[in-house]
Amino acid sequence: MALQQTQISVCNDGNVSQLDVTDNQPEGKYFRIEVYRSSQPSGGYGVTLSGSRVEDICGEDHLTQRSNRVFRYTFSVGTNKTHRSDLPTLLEGREEFNPPGMPDGSWDVRVRDIDADSPTYGSILHAIAKPTSESDGYEISYSLRRADSIIKPIPIRSPLARKLVELNPGLQDLSADLDSLAKAVSVQNNVLSLTGAQPCTVGLDPTCKAVDVDTGLEEVLRTISHPDFAKFRRNLDEYEAFGDFGAKPTHPGTNLIGPNAELAAESIFVRQYRAALVLLGRLTSPDMARGAGQPLSLAMAISNTRPGVYAIFVGAAINHIGIYKLGLDKVHTDYGGIPMKLAPGSRLENDATPVTDAWRCNQTLGEIANMLYLSEPPATY
Repeated sequence: MALQQTQISVCNDGNVSQLDVTDNQPEGKYFRIEVYRSSQPSGGYGVTLSGSRVEDICGEDHLTQRSNRVFRYTFSVGTNKTHRSDLPTLLEGREEFNPPGMPDGSWDVRVRDIDADSPTYGSILHAIAKPTSESDGYEISYSLRRADSIIKPIPIRSPLARKLVELNPGLQDLSADLDSLAKAVSVQNNVLSLTGAQPCTVGLDPTCKAVDVDTGLEEVLRTISHPDFAKFRRNLDEYEAFGDFGAKPTHPGTNLIGPNAELAAESIFVRQYRAALVLLGRLTSPDMARGAGQPLSLAMAISNTRPGVYAIFVGAAINHIGIYKLGLDKVHTDYGGIPMKLAPGSRLENDATPVTDAWRCNQTLGEIANMLYLSEPPATY
């Protein structure tokens, strides 16, 4: 792919609210993500460039007591011939850092299949990551949840005209109890089954090897590799490929370190939807690991952007690159989710104390990425 940024819009705290990227090949694809922290107010910056409203993207999470810890987004893909106001939406995501009752540094990630052409429409890939009591250790639990077959696969388009649950009344809001959204499944004798399906849990620590990770992920990999989930998995892989479109996108913001938009761009290292890309990549995109563990594989496909999805987190958490740490903190902690208009200042700008602190959560993503992808060359999938 030869990706090129085509459109971008930002929230009133400087974070990206929409990013469009095109593959300039003759029959290339056109990608769009629309993303908001759920504490972003309506109106003004609460509308993406294409026209989706924050309250429609964020649904039930919009302006709640926990909204400053929750990011919601949609991922849409068309072709360069698709009208920009009618892009098919394939995935819906929800990422929450430090969910209630979990240790500091935890994440809850949900990505839902809303591709009307997918046989698993409405299904959810769920991941929970949390530090363990053991030094430098983590536990990740994965579950693949198959939606009820009675849900009608109504196409969703970007920009959103209304909330997803209004566009398709068969869907519940992604913040709802997981068991009410979809049931966990596993593969038994090559058949998807609800019987005895439990989350797949893998423990990570600095001594773990690729074979240990592969063994821990074996069950959930077998499930997501079932033919019924093929379309969902391909869409997730496209999301991974799109997810790291460069470290410094052209950014129109002027509220970060002065009125120079190019300087502002220097502070935007990462968009606020990458927890899913880091945590799910080992399941959906083996190239993310192969590209890092076997550098020569990139020589055969130089446009493979997937390993870059986690590079910034590794640079911050493992290599202790201070400006990377501040860049990540700008995206995730930034005013504790309180828009700049209501509470000017941030740790990056004036050393303000954040209302909700995501610093430890960014460390989690960096250390987990190092253990999942970089500890040694991975096994062949």
